[in-house]
Amino acid sequence: MKANPTTVPGLLLGIALLAACSEHSATTAPSADAVGLSPAGLIGDRPYTWQVDCFSHDQPFGTIGLDVGWVWLSGGVAIAGTSRSVVCHPDGAATLSGSDVRPAAADGFFASVGWPIPNTKTWTFDPSGSFKALLKGTSVQTIYDFTSSYQLKSWGTLKVES
Repeated sequence: MKANPTTVPGLLLGIALLAACSEHSATTAPSADAVGLSPAGLIGDRPYTWQVDCFSHDQPFGTIGLDVGWVWLSGGVAIAGTSRSVVCHPDGAATLSGSDVRPAAADGFFASVGWPIPNTKTWTFDPSGSFKALLKGTSVQTIYDFTSSYQLKSWGTLKVES
């Protein structure tokens, strides 16, 4: 159902008046879910695209996948259902991409690229505006045999635009 944009401000005013006039005991105080009525919530969800590119110089010897993960945040807390992760393999699918929905309440973004010590970053932004993120990282695995060791390395980039 699509709300009439002229009735939303009136509805919000009515909810605010009802909340102001009601008893604020533990059983009637507004719940934490009331954050859904913030002005950012009126903007609506936004589409976003993501792309992961990965590379390796080890292809003759095998490669290791590049682990990439991200989640949308609201007030620094992960928004349920927005966590995504992919593994990019330079010798198979060297580029992965897709699209999804950035929740209207999102005002932050956390991403991780690489393994076993990932590069991580958290961004904050205005929910009413656009958002872009770029994060690079490396995956490393050491292979041991009886006489030597060898490191497999893959590196890549996560790009997100909304």
